[in-house]
Amino acid sequence: MEDKKRIRSLDLIKGLLIIFTIITHYDWTDDQRRMMLFPYWIDMAVPVFVIISGYVNALSYQRKTITTIKEAYNYKEILSKYIRYTVPMLIAFAIEYVMYAVIGKSISLGKFLTGGVGPGSYYYPVMIQFIFIYPLIYFAIKEHDMTGMVVCGISNLAFELAKTLYEMPTRVYRFLVLRYIFLIAAGCYLAIGKQRIRKAILIIMFLIGTFWQYAVSYLGYKPVIINPSWATTCCISALYIIPICTCFFRSKKLMDIKWAPMELIGRASFNIFLTQMVYFIGVKKVYKIVNGILVRNLVNIAVCCIVGIIFYMIESRFAARLIRYLEERDYFDAQFNKISKKISSIFIK
Repeated sequence: MEDKKRIRSLDLIKGLLIIFTIITHYDWTDDQRRMMLFPYWIDMAVPVFVIISGYVNALSYQRKTITTIKEAYNYKEILSKYIRYTVPMLIAFAIEYVMYAVIGKSISLGKFLTGGVGPGSYYYPVMIQFIFIYPLIYFAIKEHDMTGMVVCGISNLAFELAKTLYEMPTRVYRFLVLRYIFLIAAGCYLAIGKQRIRKAILIIMFLIGTFWQYAVSYLGYKPVIINPSWATTCCISALYIIPICTCFFRSKKLMDIKWAPMELIGRASFNIFLTQMVYFIGVKKVYKIVNGILVRNLVNIAVCCIVGIIFYMIESRFAARLIRYLEERDYFDAQFNKISKKISSIFIK
C-alpha cells in the first residue's frame, strides 16, 4: 500500500460514514432505531471516523518522518491541522449565526468554541483536542506497541471512572476527546503496530462489544461507569467495531476498493458534516413540502452532500492558500516554538 497517496478505500468509507451521520440526525424514534439495528452500523459512524483519523495521522507522521514529540508539536504541523478544521467551522458558524438572527434569536459567539448549535456540534471541539493529544498517543504506540495500546484503553476507562466519581455533566463529557482515546489508539496501532492482534482476541473483543451493544440498546441495561447517553459509542462498544476495522485494514482486496463518487463524498466529509449541522436547524421547513421517511432521508442526504461538496471545493482551496501564506512567512513561529519546547521538556529529558 502506497501511503504517499490518498487511500481511496478510506475516502470511500468516510463517504458512507457521513451518510450514516446524516441518517442518524433524522427524527427517528427509539423503537425505529432498535428495529433497524442502528447500534451496529449507524451508531458506528463517529467511532470509525475516529479510528480512521488515528490511522491516517500515523501514516502522515511516517511520511513526514516525524520521529520525536518535539517534531509532532512543531507549530506548522499543528497550525495546518487547526486551520483545516477551523476555517470551514467559522463559515458554518457564521451561517448559523445569521440564520438565528433572521428568526429573531441569538447565538453567543462563545458557542463557536463548542462547535455551534446544530446536531453533532461536539465534533469540532473534539477534533481540535485530537490535534493536541494525538502525538502522545502516537508515540505511546510507536515506542511501546501493544503495551501502549493497552495503556490507552486503561486510560480511557480511568477517564470514564473519574467522570462518574466526579459527576461530570453530560454537556461537558460530550465535548471531551478523552472518551475516544482507545479508538484513536486502535487506529494508530492498525497503521504502525508491530504485533498483529491474534484472531482469538479479535473474536473475544467482537463478542464482548456485540453483547454490550445488545444489552444497552435492547435489554435496557443502564451502565454505571459509562455515560448512558453515549453508551453505544463508548470505549466498550469500541470492542465491537475495532475487530471489524482490523479485518478491513488487513484485507488487500477491501483496501483496494474504489468508487469515485463515494470517495469524493468522503474527501468532503467534514464540510458535509458542517453542512448537515446547518441544514438540520431549518429542516422542518423542508419536511412541510416533503413527505415520507424514505423520501425525506434521500432529500437530506442529497442536499447535504451536494452543498457540502461545493463548500469543500471552495473552502479547501482557500484554507490551503492560507496555510501556505502563514508557513511562508513563519507567522506565530515564536509562540508555537515556545509552547512546543514546554511540551517537549515534559517528555524529553
